[in-house]
Amino acid sequence: MIDTIVDLVHTRTLQVLEQVGLQWPHQESLGKLARVGFDVDLSQQRVRLSADQVEAALALAPDAPLYARDQQGPLSYANGPLLMGAGTGVAVIDLESQQRRPSSGMDVVRLVTIQDALPNLDVARPIITATDAPAQHSSLVEYALALCNTTKHITHRILAPEDVDLLFEIGVAIAGSPEQLGQRPIFSGMYCPFSPLGFTTDNIECMLGFARYRLPIMILSETIPGMNAPPTLLGAVIVTNAEVLGTLTILQALFPGTPVIYAGILAVMNMQTGKVTYGGPEMGALNALAGKMARHYGLVSVLAGLRTDAKQPDEQAGFEKACNLWPILPVADIVYGLGNLDTGLTCGYDQLVLDDELMGAVRRYLSWRVPEGDGALEVEEIRQVGPMNHFLTLRHTAQEARRFWRPKLFARTDFDHWAAEQHDAGQLAIRRAQEILESHRPAPLPDGALSRIRLIVSQRAGQDYVEAHF
Repeated sequence: MIDTIVDLVHTRTLQVLEQVGLQWPHQESLGKLARVGFDVDLSQQRVRLSADQVEAALALAPDAPLYARDQQGPLSYANGPLLMGAGTGVAVIDLESQQRRPSSGMDVVRLVTIQDALPNLDVARPIITATDAPAQHSSLVEYALALCNTTKHITHRILAPEDVDLLFEIGVAIAGSPEQLGQRPIFSGMYCPFSPLGFTTDNIECMLGFARYRLPIMILSETIPGMNAPPTLLGAVIVTNAEVLGTLTILQALFPGTPVIYAGILAVMNMQTGKVTYGGPEMGALNALAGKMARHYGLVSVLAGLRTDAKQPDEQAGFEKACNLWPILPVADIVYGLGNLDTGLTCGYDQLVLDDELMGAVRRYLSWRVPEGDGALEVEEIRQVGPMNHFLTLRHTAQEARRFWRPKLFARTDFDHWAAEQHDAGQLAIRRAQEILESHRPAPLPDGALSRIRLIVSQRAGQDYVEAHF
């Protein structure tokens, strides 16, 4: 009997995978899947999966621990969702001129440096594309630049299959050995299905490369109701669920023990313009249900929040980011979206700082909403103070008040002070980003790692590019 929406999505997902399956245009792995009992149609390059195969893969799927370079233990989700940078736009709002322009490798360096300094950012991303690097190898360049400018965990994607081995070499240069990188993965991969229910050959080959090295893979489904999924909440999440579970099952069959993360950036389409929109309330509902599915399977989830269609940091950006962040907080392990503007096409330096500030408030909310203790201390304090008195002189008040959230960018003064100071949170965010770039220096790489990375990147981008960026 189907009792809940989670049961319903799961049941319908298994039907889709068994009746439709995934488009998997990779002859070698299709042959391997056929030999281990999968229903493979080589002529259509299609693989169908039984309920038993999916359930077995879920039972065998390992945890997907993510490590920062300077930490011995994996990132923890115990205190609420972590925060991750957005990706991967092609433009930035220039920090100095505040004008939109194409993004570059130097923007990757600067944006990752800011992420390294932000207190509430846990998983860093290049966020934008290095449009000045060779297009077919820009993703390798972006990975390398990011790894050189933060100690935080990096997630990104390699687009050229031949670059996966080079990325692994970069990881070994930093981690010290293949074994150490496998045990403490300081970076992970992120791959998007070609929704509905398919992948490109290059993406498959890249994913298989990550799986071969046992590196974590985020399957980031981008279903859009009415466009690449049925036009309902249920239909969109069934497609997302089928893409993630189907890919997980295939990867477990080909490379048992591959760590997989359930990721979603579900959004609706503006039917008047034909463009995806991040700003509506539907995004929160879509990703919240996807997050419930990830929780049901015991998989780490990366869910879209802090997303906006606004072209610059403004009232629209703040409203839309809060609108699609709050619904996913109970179910997200990682919130994906810091720095996003312009439906993911643009990144704002100051938007990074503003989003980090918002996440600081969220974390305080999450820690505050669960009462501590059994209330006995509070009753005793109320008894001591008595009616029509105050609690300001209590030592307990002083202790707890230090934990109250204090904004760094937003005004809490009276009107006259605010008017005299001409307080502008946007300008303060710009100034904070500039201060970080002037003063913050990420921890250096281990001895010998930088020279090895420079040599590897020079094979793809040339020595002149390396000299300018590393």
